Amino acid sequence: MQVQAFSSVRPDPTRMGEMCEPATAAELDALVASGAYMQDLGRALYLVARRDGDAVRQGIACCCDASELTELIAAVASENSGAGITGAADSIAARMRSLGAHANAVTLAYESNFAIQTIVSAAQTATPLYNLSNGAGTQVVVWRVSREDAVGAIVAAIGAAEVAPTGDLAAAKAAVAIAAEARAAKPNLDARSPVLHPLALLVPRGQDVERELLPGDGLLLHRFA
Repeated sequence: MQVQAFSSVRPDPTRMGEMCEPATAAELDALVASGAYMQDLGRALYLVARRDGDAVRQGIACCCDASELTELIAAVASENSGAGITGAADSIAARMRSLGAHANAVTLAYESNFAIQTIVSAAQTATPLYNLSNGAGTQVVVWRVSREDAVGAIVAAIGAAEVAPTGDLAAAKAAVAIAAEARAAKPNLDARSPVLHPLALLVPRGQDVERELLPGDGLLLHRFA
């Protein structure tokens, strides 16, 4: 799947006590204006590692290609008849429109391989952007990857891997609906622009997706066009 780095809205690492889940674009703008959140205009990928006791799970936050995601969701939905998904997707999409951003990333499982593991492990040797702990055995560490060669290596490795939707299919359908609306609203914008594509969280196939990897929907947000 084609993926790319993106510009994010995220908490100031020195003010994590103010992290929240804004419901509207006005609330998000106010958080940025107050300095509690940052509008990071530089494009980056984000590596996430979460430890719950002895179990460690990982993911890569990025923008995924909206057209490819639409095709993947259509295939999965047809296999599962799509019953009960549409109403939930409409509700999630309505919340996203109000916020003006993708907040709950679409979870996609990729077939991991030695190349991806090596690239990710190397990137994780850097100083993390966030290192969060609840004092009860849960730790979430996030690395921001913006160096061109590192981003290129991860993008190329994922581009060669087999990817499939997993987890909440309604959230995935909502994300592609919002992406389609953004493209219709900005027809002259470069079709490759990240603001026209959904926020995704790529996880190794076989990893537990029932428990959240990111701590809520307020850590990494991606505004759409």
